Amino acid sequence: MTNYSAGIQAEFKEFVTSFYKASDTPPSTPDAYLDYFTPESPLIMGLARVKGHDEITQLRQTMWEKVAKRHHVVENVAEIAPHDVLINGYVEYLLKDGNLATTEWAAHMKVTQEGSAVGGYKMEFYQVYLTK
Repeated sequence: MTNYSAGIQAEFKEFVTSFYKASDTPPSTPDAYLDYFTPESPLIMGLARVKGHDEITQLRQTMWEKVAKRHHVVENVAEIAPHDVLINGYVEYLLKDGNLATTEWAAHMKVTQEGSAVGGYKMEFYQVYLTK
């Protein structure tokens, strides 16, 4: 079960939950994962830095090349400022070669409110810190 800091709204909890479900789904056309980002949002994943939907799409395709299945577990979401949170958890992978792997991660997410977005939010910045 995810621990949320006090004051985080139910709509934002829904956004976080549905975002990681989208992240656990392989890319498709159209890719629902992109619905969580503003059109020019930067995404930093470990050492990879991309910006905007086209580059995010390319990064996602690369991230799924050796992965058959993935499952994010979000442990904590802490608000550090309005619309600005730190998140941590772990992700379990089933690789295409049959091996299993688990990696801990932390993330910094900044969102903006947009009425048509998932849960009313979109990310305007997302950075993931990975451990190996």
